[in-house]
Amino acid sequence: MHVCATLCPMISAARGTRPALNILPKFQREPGGLFDHCYLGLMSVRVPSMSVLPPVRRDRIIAQLPQFYSKKAAVHTKDEFNSKVKTACQEQRTGTVGFKIAKVIVVGDLAVGKTCLINRFCKDAFDKNYKATIGVDFEMERFEVLGVPFSLQLWDTAGQERFKCIASTYYRGAQTIVIVFDVNDVASLGHARQWLEDALKENDPTNVQLFLVGTKKDLSSPAQYSQIEQDAIELAEEIKAEYWALSSLTGENVREFFFRIASLAFEANVLAELEKSGSRHIGDVIKINSNSNNVYATSKKKQSNCCQ
Repeated sequence: MHVCATLCPMISAARGTRPALNILPKFQREPGGLFDHCYLGLMSVRVPSMSVLPPVRRDRIIAQLPQFYSKKAAVHTKDEFNSKVKTACQEQRTGTVGFKIAKVIVVGDLAVGKTCLINRFCKDAFDKNYKATIGVDFEMERFEVLGVPFSLQLWDTAGQERFKCIASTYYRGAQTIVIVFDVNDVASLGHARQWLEDALKENDPTNVQLFLVGTKKDLSSPAQYSQIEQDAIELAEEIKAEYWALSSLTGENVREFFFRIASLAFEANVLAELEKSGSRHIGDVIKINSNSNNVYATSKKKQSNCCQ
């Protein structure tokens, strides 16, 4: 689902570039309407509210945990979803996860293929003549993971230096950071550390999942790709990111990659929800902080003092 906007004359007059969504981090509901209004600095974007979101497409249903691209550079090497997550889904104890939207930011140098990557997955389209992004743009994708609805908000950020300060304001609140580089451009891989550093300034490093993604694999010869893959895997291990290589032109690994993102983000949200709901049970707190015998002993002691 793409966001539609009425552009201001100044932005629409910019030639050779795509419009930005200069979105303020605040949503207001239009009274009595079917849409939520996201008010912008110079425009407004109308986003369908949760009550009118379309049903999940059949090709967005995830029943098994998608596997990693390379075990050498995979932070999560398990074959299945966490057992607690599977049980919670079966017993319908996922809380508000079904209404949550996980924010994914896609960063990287100019022309590495960030927009093409998102468009290949969301629209199953590829445009070689796509224009550069001004500021940010985003797409919404809905999934069904283990029978529970779950949404990703994919933020496509500008790679041009002059728009970097605008795009960086939308990094905050990300659950997943995708750092994109061109497998045919060694320099774009070298800049990955700086993109990660900029993104982590606005996020807690302990609460985000990192992916290092090489694009345009179809344009690389086997020998050339083999060399840059070694460098990319080393970097991925260093920054604790999961490495993927794909092609937006052919669609190779694109669907698997986004399914992997959705699945790991969903799992993290369910585990966080279980931890949150578990802390609300007094019995669980007592078990963690003290044993039952001491609790009863304290209670009896207080009662005897009160009766004297």
